[in-house]
Amino acid sequence: MKEYQKIEGEIILIDTYNRDTTDYIEDFKQYCLDNKFVIKGEGTDMEGLYLGGKITFYDWYNQVIQEEDDDFWYSFRKAINAETLYTRCLITGVIGRWDGPRKLGINLCDNLWDAVSKCLKDAYDVVLKVKDNVLYVENHHHDGTNYFEIRLVNADNYDKLLYWDDNTDGDLGDFVNNPNNFNTIYWNYFGLA
Repeated sequence: MKEYQKIEGEIILIDTYNRDTTDYIEDFKQYCLDNKFVIKGEGTDMEGLYLGGKITFYDWYNQVIQEEDDDFWYSFRKAINAETLYTRCLITGVIGRWDGPRKLGINLCDNLWDAVSKCLKDAYDVVLKVKDNVLYVENHHHDGTNYFEIRLVNADNYDKLLYWDDNTDGDLGDFVNNPNNFNTIYWNYFGLA
């Protein structure tokens, strides 16, 4: 049986928004050397020249980061699907719009992958991180930035939330801010075991 613990601090799982292209320059040089391409230019202006053609740094870079992102999301979903934990979720957050931010109402999802997928809709870039057993999704898109928080909900509390009434059950914000109402268990894949 796995043992779980709450982790202190923050773990960034993926950050496609704050990438530094200069981190990839040496890899591009090595790629050109391995393929016997002549390197022309410097830094991110480099090109790998070969008989009858060329590959620019940005052509190569875009292909590499796409493969890295595909590998991450494949592994992420595989880890979620392999987990036997009760993974019903609650999403809260703020939607960035052209006419100003809008607070998101409570959204319930039957599993973590559906919750993350909803948060990624229309994203150009994304930052996904875990802090204090809450999964944070920052989604950059053409109108601005969305900020979401995803929490695993205890079974009893999921049923409560389905029928929540502010007048009789109290302020939903107080409920969401009480960590006792949520599962605080994440798994080894996220570095939280």
